[in-house]
Amino acid sequence: MPRTYSLCAGTIYEMLDIVISDINECRVFRNLCVNGRCENLVGLFRCECKTGYQVDATGGNCTDIDECQNPDNCLYGTCINTPGGYRCRCPPNFELNPAGTGCVGLYSVRLQFTSFYYPNTDILVLLSKLLLVVDYYS
Repeated sequence: MPRTYSLCAGTIYEMLDIVISDINECRVFRNLCVNGRCENLVGLFRCECKTGYQVDATGGNCTDIDECQNPDNCLYGTCINTPGGYRCRCPPNFELNPAGTGCVGLYSVRLQFTSFYYPNTDILVLLSKLLLVVDYYS
């Protein structure tokens, strides 16, 4: 029902009773924020994405982040993007590092002894050397 108000001398304004209600987009549109959680706000909504996902250009969905685009991920191995993450495939003679973010080479350490005996003396010389043997693992 219209109401009439006099705000200034000689001017009459007509006001309508309007009820404004928020539409909960998260309930109305079930396909919002796939791979995330939809949060209703007054007049709009927001996507809270799961780990490994980011809000897309439309703002209405969460898309996978391709972690393999980051050169620091999966050093010395092959990066394989997975939904919400990635995994590293290490080449032969490499293994995944404890953090799972790259590959480290396997190597062995040997201690090698060499002895020389000088005839007609009581002198025995024992030499040792530490060898880091890397069969191209690093």
